[in-house]
Amino acid sequence: MKSNTTRVALVPMPDPTIEERYSLGTAYVASALAADFARRGKDLDLSYLNDLDYAIHTPEQIAGAILKTRPEVVGLGLFAWNQHVARRVAGILRREDPSILIVGGGPWVSSEGRSFAAANPVIDVVIQGDGEVAFAEVVRRRTEGADTRGLSGIPGTVVRADNGIVETEPVRVDPNSFPSPYLSGFVDARFSIRVGIRRGCNQNCRYCNWGGGFSKPMTVDHLAADMKWAAKRGASEVWFVDSAINRRPADLRRIASALDRMDEGDSLMTSALLDYRAIDDERFELLRRCRLDSSDVGLQSINPKALKIAGRWFDRRSFETAVERLRSIGRVVVDIILGLPGDDPDGFRRTVDYLASLDVHVHMFLLMALPGSDYSINRDKYGLNFNEDGVPFLLKSDSFTADDLVDCAAYFVTQSPRKSGGSDFTTANPRFSRYPYNYSVPMQAFQTAHERYGDPLPPEPSVPGDKGRGDARKKLKGILEDALGADVLSNGLRLGSIEARITRVYNDRVQIDLTDGSGNGAEAFLRPRTQDAPAFMRAGPFDIWYIPDSGMAEEQVCHAIEMLAAIIESGGT
Repeated sequence: MKSNTTRVALVPMPDPTIEERYSLGTAYVASALAADFARRGKDLDLSYLNDLDYAIHTPEQIAGAILKTRPEVVGLGLFAWNQHVARRVAGILRREDPSILIVGGGPWVSSEGRSFAAANPVIDVVIQGDGEVAFAEVVRRRTEGADTRGLSGIPGTVVRADNGIVETEPVRVDPNSFPSPYLSGFVDARFSIRVGIRRGCNQNCRYCNWGGGFSKPMTVDHLAADMKWAAKRGASEVWFVDSAINRRPADLRRIASALDRMDEGDSLMTSALLDYRAIDDERFELLRRCRLDSSDVGLQSINPKALKIAGRWFDRRSFETAVERLRSIGRVVVDIILGLPGDDPDGFRRTVDYLASLDVHVHMFLLMALPGSDYSINRDKYGLNFNEDGVPFLLKSDSFTADDLVDCAAYFVTQSPRKSGGSDFTTANPRFSRYPYNYSVPMQAFQTAHERYGDPLPPEPSVPGDKGRGDARKKLKGILEDALGADVLSNGLRLGSIEARITRVYNDRVQIDLTDGSGNGAEAFLRPRTQDAPAFMRAGPFDIWYIPDSGMAEEQVCHAIEMLAAIIESGGT
């Protein structure tokens, strides 16, 4: 006898970031599906398998965990970093249980769903664009007995029917229509959360495909509810997911109004992408009200030819004025891309040198073939050769040989003193060990950066299926609690006049944010002791290092680390 409960497994396979490891988009799909079933009075057994990790678990392990939930419908999140693994997982699911309806969605298919469906027949339905309404309707129809043909016609879907493909155009949804995945319990963020202001982007940069057109903005009520949730859990940061929050002053006012509702004494700060050309007096004061602590400014290059081809431009005076103003309220991070058409090794080095002369951090990315972007669609026109087996990073181009890319990456590693932690080829990046191209930079370059700037040496590469890797973060938390006490994760500790707060626990390191009485900050790191690996200091089971050139005086940072080491050596007392 068939059960009246519908069993669904959602599998985002997120990449770890500086904020924390989860997929906001897939979490919204989960909360919307749960709300839809509750509204209709139907029973749902939803397995939200956020902990399955494409870089730690093999496709067979991921598929095995999914099959244990006995799902009728499986939703796979498809991103640039995991789509090659997700396709293998789908093949295993199809072989092991042909009755499962397999649905794929996410940025990887949101603009090229038809071609993806044609190339991947093991996936029954592809959802393009916003997935909340479309996925809920797919599950509802499946529950009511519809076969694949009966799933066609749902807005935003590409469905295989009668040996053909039926594509239905997506529609833009109102993000306020769905429950918050934070309040619904689908995200367990502890240190930082992501909040969307609007969906979509009105820019036409050729390396990107954020999504055309804008959705309605999130209301002040929704923004305030998510941020209050974060503050109550002791989170320190909100990252606003938007291509540039300052292009629309009305959105800044919404954020400021939501923050005005915070309880007295909460320490929530914000980070966001900004357009440096849109920082007038009004918007600058609004950014202050928004508690902006870290600004991420898209520059990409200072090479005029590369910028013209990319659909961007550089106004040096406006850029430097914006940087100076933003630096007065927090850290400034500038994004650049290695491998842009029209750029060359000399142009890339000039960009690195220019930013090294400014008091900014640099976020460097290797060019990728993002589906729907002009550089991906017209790669032959631009002379771009991307990796086709896995993460679609640039291998070579008409203006960068493979050796040129390695040399330029090594130049960034050795010549950029203030590297942002999420950068490619940067060893402080929590994703570093997942991407083989990071290891193309010679070890000597990383050693030089370690000696010059205190950058950590590279961790071991991720090898899916390695025994025990999936428990690495839990094990590291245990070592940390043994060394510093069980309450250190929630309460932090005092190091003289410095407040030390554990803000991230990754598989291979612990990040500690240091703050002095004036609000100046610095970052220190603990890593389980490694044989022969140099460190600023060793204490108990840890190597300790820090990022110099921070807002805090280096003498203060070193003194705080010495005190931390003494606490570790004394067993946490």
